[in-house]
Amino acid sequence: MGGVVNGKINLRYLIFLAATAALGGLLFGFDIAIITGAGPFLTQRFQLNDLSLGWLSVRSCSAA
Repeated sequence: MGGVVNGKINLRYLIFLAATAALGGLLFGFDIAIITGAGPFLTQRFQLNDLSLGWLSVRSCSAA
C-alpha cells in the first residue's frame, strides 16, 4: 500500500487519495443539493410535516 516508501513520500499515491477525497466531497455536496431542492415538492406531494420531511432528508442522505 504505499504512502511512504524508503523514507520518500509516494506523490502519485498522495494525489490519488486527494483526488478521491475531492470527488467524494463533490458528489456528496451534489447529492445534498438535489435532496434539498426536492423538499418543497415532496412536502406538497405527500403532505409531509416538518418532522417527516426532516426524517426523509436524513434517510436519503444516509442512503446515498
